[in-house]
Amino acid sequence: MYDKQTQEPFEPTVEYFQTRAEVVVVAHLPGVVKEEVKLEGNENSITIKIVGPANPEQLARMGYYSHEVIKMYGYSKTINFTTPINFAQAKATFKHGALEVRIPKKS
Repeated sequence: MYDKQTQEPFEPTVEYFQTRAEVVVVAHLPGVVKEEVKLEGNENSITIKIVGPANPEQLARMGYYSHEVIKMYGYSKTINFTTPINFAQAKATFKHGALEVRIPKKS
């Protein structure tokens, strides 16, 4: 995705860190709603995807979405971990445009 004004790549901020027991991933997705975020994963990685409505440009013209949000549709970010994780037990919360995913490490 590219910013229309600067032609620079546009990408949401995604950060992650580890504690003794889990991996925590935080993604800042302003303007995106929970239903537009999809998570996939396995024991080595997590993928965050932003999926949008069928015609986001038309919705923007109607005032439902900003062009900045539309630029994120189709975004996909995969984070690979060196420590095995248990993605099936991941817990995700989405509040005020911030996605937090807590994934237990495999024992």
